[in-house]
Amino acid sequence: MGIQNTAMAVLACAFGALMLLAMGRSGKFFRAFGLSALSGVAALFAVHFLSQFTGTDLAINPATLGTSAVAGISGVVTLLVCKLILR
Repeated sequence: MGIQNTAMAVLACAFGALMLLAMGRSGKFFRAFGLSALSGVAALFAVHFLSQFTGTDLAINPATLGTSAVAGISGVVTLLVCKLILR
């Protein structure tokens, strides 16, 4: 299990670095980062509040909030996929 966690952490760091690089290349880093963070947090809260209908829940804690704020909607989708895979 240790190697899987390490691989997930390395992939998450690489994904985060690519996201930040893409935002920086757009020329409007703070605007892109702010909109990405806002949409990611909104998606996290939507998944959390709709969990009673879908049966899939993501807890709202500092780790999930940080992931959704940095990675945006794709971060929330990644959290959902990881939750389904690691059940």
